[in-house]
Amino acid sequence: MYDSTIANIFIGGGSAGSVTDLSARFDVDFGTGDIAAGTLNVEVAGSQVWDVAFSGTVAAGVVDISATAGTLSDPGGLISSTIEANLGGVFSQADGDSFVGGFDLIDGLHQVDGIYRIGQVVE
Repeated sequence: MYDSTIANIFIGGGSAGSVTDLSARFDVDFGTGDIAAGTLNVEVAGSQVWDVAFSGTVAAGVVDISATAGTLSDPGGLISSTIEANLGGVFSQADGDSFVGGFDLIDGLHQVDGIYRIGQVVE
């Protein structure tokens, strides 16, 4: 499992301002190449929250992930549940201790993009 509780570093911004908080997590099975139970939560300027669920695969070091659901909210409630998400990333370090991901999220009127690094949780 990779989780933002380990080595969480991020930078980004969008139409509402700078990314002020980010959390991410997913499970990966390097034997089968499956990436499952992925979540990405991006807070922008304390006023917008983007939530994206994703899954995908990893093969020969190439990561292919796609959003399975997504929402954009603000303090007034749900803005959109139609999110276009471009997601990607790579496992870093020789033993895959970290994952460096990138995102570009769009709902038609609003947009945010950025990069982040999360670490592997050893269970």
